[in-house]
Amino acid sequence: ETTIEFGPTIINNWIPSKAAPAASPRLELYYGNTQVGVADLPQMDFASRTAMQGTAGSTFMGRAGSSSSEMNVPASVALYAPGSTTATVAVVKLNMNVVMPLQSSIFLMPHVASQVAKGSPQTFAWTVSDVETSQEYKFKLTAMKLTAVGAQQMQAYVNNGRVSDKVLVEVDGSEKEVTQHCVGRATAGMSASQAPCSFLTTFDMGDSYNIGDQIVVQIAWEASSGAEHVMTSPPIEIVSTLPGGGRRLEVGAPERRLWSQKAWD
Repeated sequence: ETTIEFGPTIINNWIPSKAAPAASPRLELYYGNTQVGVADLPQMDFASRTAMQGTAGSTFMGRAGSSSSEMNVPASVALYAPGSTTATVAVVKLNMNVVMPLQSSIFLMPHVASQVAKGSPQTFAWTVSDVETSQEYKFKLTAMKLTAVGAQQMQAYVNNGRVSDKVLVEVDGSEKEVTQHCVGRATAGMSASQAPCSFLTTFDMGDSYNIGDQIVVQIAWEASSGAEHVMTSPPIEIVSTLPGGGRRLEVGAPERRLWSQKAWD
């Protein structure tokens, strides 16, 4: 069982797209390398009424007997045969466990799309939902490069993340393991005692990367329950130099959809 963790911006970003260059989040079902079902994911309904659906004893933004503020949002998505809007081949049941931002798994650094000079280290800081401060966590970090592949080769990457006609491919030799306890650190104007505890490491952008590469770093870990959790960083572009020591997305830039091509440009 794998839990995919999304940060707070998912509420605004997870919206079906009707125009290029954005791409709607979608589910695809394959039998071997043959696509047999597909559907765009609907916009999730984060409303008080959804908290009650299929969750006995739950209340809005909280579960019965739970000390944390959570909301359970179940949904069903019908998958249709490719090219059809009526021939249903499967129904996928989804469940989103929505938690308050300070209790969620999020990237504190980088928290937006950014650029990194080739050969420079990139610092990553992140939090983990339902964290156990006494537990030692083992994380696996892997860099994934956005790579163009031909239409004939696309079937070979059915298990990879995809952005339009490009796929996320693991960078050879990029895997890194980190073992840490969650530690309180001052961040975003909050003292170490006020901020949620977090994890911290650096990732070298060295010889395995080329100028112009667009990557994300995927972090995977096992929770105390035994379930695997996976979280993906904001996109990072490898550049030759960084004027002024660094650049984030321009202040006032419009919100960008999850995995849209525009977010990488």
